[in-house]
Amino acid sequence: MELFGNRSSRWLGVVALGIAVAAPAVAEDLWKSFESKKGQFSVEIPGEPILTTTKNKSFVGTITNHIFTVLDEETFQKYTIDYSEVPSFAVDFTGADVIIDHAKGALLKETLSKPTSFEEITVAGQKGKKLVYQTPPVKDLPGLRGEAIFILRGDRLYVLDVQVPLEDSGERAGRFLGSLDFID
Repeated sequence: MELFGNRSSRWLGVVALGIAVAAPAVAEDLWKSFESKKGQFSVEIPGEPILTTTKNKSFVGTITNHIFTVLDEETFQKYTIDYSEVPSFAVDFTGADVIIDHAKGALLKETLSKPTSFEEITVAGQKGKKLVYQTPPVKDLPGLRGEAIFILRGDRLYVLDVQVPLEDSGERAGRFLGSLDFID
């Protein structure tokens, strides 16, 4: 799986990682507030997200995902906001924990990652869960540290996910995840 596209050599990846570690002040200037009225949320994110909409069949029926992504291939940073429209009967029948656990499993499988913690949290007045995980180095990509939050609000599952180099202090992840707010 190529998460960040092809890299022609390991050396380029190492150089790009060095630049990323040395230039956090430049990346800071890119942060802005992003709002999705349809998604009923707002966040602070370093760049203009690109929207992708998909429909997937799951154990609870067809799920429509609206995925907003900011990807920086040079610094190995990826920020994602995914809100999914879950069938109401599935929420009533299975409950939040089952839906969140299924989404957690899908994220770990997709990223080939190992969880390091999974705990209950409250963000923007909503209860949810936070996952911290690590991805192994793959081809020309370094190992990454990921943080994701999962919140089921009504019949929508919100998954905010950030992946950064292992050496990252966690400040950017905290800023992104902590900025989530819901709009009614």
